[in-house]
Amino acid sequence: MNKKTVSILTFAMLGALSATAQQKTALSYWFDTPVTLKGQQVWYGGHPEKWTHKKPISAGDTARNPDPDWESKSLPIGNGSIGANILGSVEAERITLNEKTLWRGGPNTKKGAAYYWDVNKNSAHVMQEIRDAFAANDWEKASQLTRKNFNSP
Repeated sequence: MNKKTVSILTFAMLGALSATAQQKTALSYWFDTPVTLKGQQVWYGGHPEKWTHKKPISAGDTARNPDPDWESKSLPIGNGSIGANILGSVEAERITLNEKTLWRGGPNTKKGAAYYWDVNKNSAHVMQEIRDAFAANDWEKASQLTRKNFNSP
């Protein structure tokens, strides 16, 4: 064997070794402790059967999360349109179901979820003024008009 063949084979073997060394292990979920039942019924003060006041129609308008375990310790499953979060233990399993038309979230804007979801704003009349501000290098005015008339945080 000549030196050229030996060097080509050596580099090929080194390349194959480095490719196998970079393989990542598969991701897996491992739950070694059950999730608490804290916040199991986060609506109506945790006791919907005792709630005597008028029950609210809207929900999710605040940034406060009454059930942090749901967000950090649940197993999300779904296909993007319908889904569930599974958490709990063998004794008390919790499943939250969700469908895309039920979602009321959005970026945490200062003006609240209602402002974020007002997507049909009448803003076309401001476009020329925004374009003129950009053309005049008035970035502050363009930014202010865009934030005021189009959805942004």
